[in-house]
Amino acid sequence: MQEMSQVTRFIKKLALAALPPVALLAGAYLLVDPFKVVRDYDDYYPDGRISPGVNKGVLVIDNFDRNFDSLHYDSFIFGSSLSKYYRLDEWMRYLPEGSSGIHLDSSSETLHSMRLKMEYVVRRGAHIKNALIVLAPDILSFYDIEAPSFIDHWKIDPDRSRLGYHWFMLKSFYNREFMRNYIASNVVGKPVMIGARVLLDTVTTRMDMLRNEEYHPEADHELDNNPLEYMQRYGHTKFLEEKPAELKRKIRPCSMEDAIHIAALLAREGTDYRVVIGPSLDGKYTDKEALRMLKAIFGPERVYDYSAELESMRHTPGNFYDRTHYRSAVAAEIMRRTYRDSLPTY
Repeated sequence: MQEMSQVTRFIKKLALAALPPVALLAGAYLLVDPFKVVRDYDDYYPDGRISPGVNKGVLVIDNFDRNFDSLHYDSFIFGSSLSKYYRLDEWMRYLPEGSSGIHLDSSSETLHSMRLKMEYVVRRGAHIKNALIVLAPDILSFYDIEAPSFIDHWKIDPDRSRLGYHWFMLKSFYNREFMRNYIASNVVGKPVMIGARVLLDTVTTRMDMLRNEEYHPEADHELDNNPLEYMQRYGHTKFLEEKPAELKRKIRPCSMEDAIHIAALLAREGTDYRVVIGPSLDGKYTDKEALRMLKAIFGPERVYDYSAELESMRHTPGNFYDRTHYRSAVAAEIMRRTYRDSLPTY
């Protein structure tokens, strides 16, 4: 018994000794707020910079919550970063007058993450009257990524508590690789991203905080004026030489399940929605079996696959930021083709 008492006292002393450094580390995380998840911000991209690890999927939910009571959103554009170039002003042309739209995208958005967002906005009291779902050609192979830039907001994820969410972020902040890149980013004054360098993480970005819409003014200016020079600098001209090819990927059963849940939710909501799949610069188009499954779930009248079309736009310099991200002109043409037979009548 005495031996047990000594062990207990030792553990208590050890815990007390560990409190100051733990409190210091937690305090630094709360003060710096590296992932911009502790406090609300009027501008998440100061000077157009994207901080390493900042999660667009978290920002869009916080902005939705901040503005929903005043703007009463009823029209939503869902999808990965591909979807943020579908301009809301252009989309509103095809919707009933008075519609209020917002983007709810996230990086490498999975169908599971999309499902959680839809379920959340409905719980929040929104009615999804209209929806535009923007998918990548290989969406059914996407999987959730456990990293600060990709994990779902604790508000929408039933499997992650608020405390657990911040504990994950705290540990990620003190990850050696992230800390090295975070410090370097702040020293050199521009983003230094973990892993592969993604062009759209490093160009100047502006964000409409009411509608979660993003713009890249410097890249847009260069693509409008010197598209070939832009493509050559980033090695994109090689993609123009590639012939169209079917994009074969393993279809994940969980993605199919999430798609079924999404279709059921939208049916309950009575949502007028379209599912669109856009092109890529390298000409990779949707697997025929994956497309068949998507049409079986959402209905063939709702699924529009342009991944094997728009060849003239693919070969026109200036229509793509990189291999997968097409610009708003391509998105506008996709919307025009998708909605041309269903313009609203007032």
